[in-house]
Formats: sequence, C-alpha cells, structure tokens
Amino acid sequence: MDSAEQQGRVALLRPASGGPALVLEDGSHVLAEQLDGQVLAPGQLLRGRMTAFGVEDWFDAASGARVPVFVQAWGLSLEAVRGELG
Repeated sequence: MDSAEQQGRVALLRPASGGPALVLEDGSHVLAEQLDGQVLAPGQLLRGRMTAFGVEDWFDAASGARVPVFVQAWGLSLEAVRGELG
C-alpha cells in the first residue's frame, strides 16, 4: 500500500445501488458510488485512494479484486453518512 492509499471497512451500503460508505482507521467515513455490479458486504476491507474526488480503483484487501468507484465525499461523520443514504 503506497502512502496515498488507505484502508477502510464497509460500514453501510446504499439500499438501491449498493454504493458503499466506509469507515477509516481514524473513525471518519468515505462515501462513494460503486461503478460496477460487484456485491460488497458490510465488514469487507477495501484499500485505495479514499481522499480524492472522482473515479478511483479500490481493491478488496483479501482477494485483490478491483472495485471501481466514484468518491463523493470523505471526512464525514456516521450521522452525515446516514443522512446522505437517507
């Protein structure tokens, strides 16, 4: 993992699209829109650039599978994420 990469654990998923909200080691949250149909699960560990807006490739920490996402926001509280997922 290079210095720009982070690890996050899937905390919540959007009901309609499955877009993930991840919790980072510092307790902040990242909100993304998933760009493929891969099924993510709560608790799944992902790594990649999580503090840059736009299209990024995240990777499953266990399998190495690529998960393309659009990073929408980071540094969010859990309450803010829940509000966005409505």
